Amino acid sequence: ANGSINDFSEGDVIVQRGHPSTASRQNLMYTTVSDTDAPFQRTITGVDSLAAFNDLNNIVLQTGNLESLASHDIVPASPGYGLYSDNVYLSGKIVATSGEIGGWTIDATSIYTGVEDHSGYTTNVGDITLYSDGANSSVHGYNFYFAADGSMEFKTANSGTRLEFKSTELNLYESATLYAQIKTNAARGAGMFYCNDGASEARYFPIGIDDGTAAGWIIQWDNSALTVEINNSLTVDVNLNVDGTSLFNDKVGIGVSATYELDVLANHASGFAAYFFNDGNNIDRWGIGIQFGRDVQGAGAEYIARFYDGDGGHTGHIIQTNYGVPAFAIPSDITLKENILDHNINGLDIIDAMQYHSFDWKAEKRKERAYGWIADEVKTIFPEMVSVDPESGMKMIAESKLIPVMMAAIKELSTKVIELESQIK
Repeated sequence: ANGSINDFSEGDVIVQRGHPSTASRQNLMYTTVSDTDAPFQRTITGVDSLAAFNDLNNIVLQTGNLESLASHDIVPASPGYGLYSDNVYLSGKIVATSGEIGGWTIDATSIYTGVEDHSGYTTNVGDITLYSDGANSSVHGYNFYFAADGSMEFKTANSGTRLEFKSTELNLYESATLYAQIKTNAARGAGMFYCNDGASEARYFPIGIDDGTAAGWIIQWDNSALTVEINNSLTVDVNLNVDGTSLFNDKVGIGVSATYELDVLANHASGFAAYFFNDGNNIDRWGIGIQFGRDVQGAGAEYIARFYDGDGGHTGHIIQTNYGVPAFAIPSDITLKENILDHNINGLDIIDAMQYHSFDWKAEKRKERAYGWIADEVKTIFPEMVSVDPESGMKMIAESKLIPVMMAAIKELSTKVIELESQIK
């Protein structure tokens, strides 16, 4: 039992196992079919005594029945037959449906550390689960997971911020609140960007489309703050509502490349290129203010506004005279005219026929007597003075067209005065 000479009998086969002092002879391979928990084959190192031979910690390789190693924490309590070794080098594939590898637990559908969890994030910080049931697969950790449907989620350690990737959207959460999102919009073929600044209204910005046209993409604020749509004909519709101050640092062109600080190109039938609205049903709601020109008035007129026809021909302008008084001027150069004839009109007859009235405007709540002509009456006397507004259908009077009539009437009166003076003499 102690390896002494008294243990030997005649006919025994003596086998040396290890060496008490020579290290190169202390390694051995031991095969047995009769020991407890046999059969097995062991490779043992450091055998310098019988105790060292029996020390399980000196085993570096064992195949066959591994029940004798059940006290080692690297195998299950009843390991059965298998392979135990400090190192294993294999070529080919490993098929395993249970067991552990270096702290990883194996079962039929998962490989995991700690507690298996393939429904979302793992419960414990250090746990990871790799899952596959043959049809679906996923990867799960404490701060991330990759789901079977292709979606992904990432979160900070305190779960305050979470980033979520899905098939049609990218979401950023703060706790349970969605703060930012990039998603596709199948209805419009657009990529939508969502931003939540904590206000009550959600803000969506479609940021691009691929609708098969030559140009197309959209920028839009769904609660009507901003809409820019460009189609393949490059028309642009803009609805811009700004609370506070909006600063444009360069020229702005609407429908056209800008030449001036603001250029607007439109082609609206029976409509306006621009419309200014400042209505509060109060006398302090003003229209358009224009500040321009010199600080101190001097010689020479300054242009307030110029007007052009559809071909760009100059049709008139509003100027500020030497005295700082606005005046309307129309082109009258002789080079613009042909077939020039003297036109004699009966100014006094026209003026005598035009009746001047006092009246109240129906739309005025605070009635205050007004004075003027009735366009319907004037139209029968001097139709050149009356036009019809295309939007309202109301008749309008151009008072400036009465100037030639008044001049003709003055000339007629002058002629009569001269005749009376000659008769008196």
